[in-house]
Amino acid sequence: MSVFDAVIAKLLSGAMTVVQLKQLLDEKMKKQFSDLFVIVEKTSESGMKNVPESGIPDIDKCAVLTKVLVWRQTELHSFEDYCLKVNHLLGLCANTRSG
Repeated sequence: MSVFDAVIAKLLSGAMTVVQLKQLLDEKMKKQFSDLFVIVEKTSESGMKNVPESGIPDIDKCAVLTKVLVWRQTELHSFEDYCLKVNHLLGLCANTRSG
């Protein structure tokens, strides 16, 4: 498995770290990653063909990648929001404890 394949697998499974995800979702990096995906797919054996294991013909892999990136961006925003709320709650608990 190539490094690129490993990154794709982590992206699809959600196993990517927050730092890796933030780097990948940076607008410049996201564009470069998408461009690289197109190049790899065009030169691979399966090419830009359908995904046979899905049983659904003519899946646009680039569109799927774009949707997954949007999902991960949404998840990242939710995670960051959750972290802010937890940190705020911990601050309130610390204030209550010392007060």
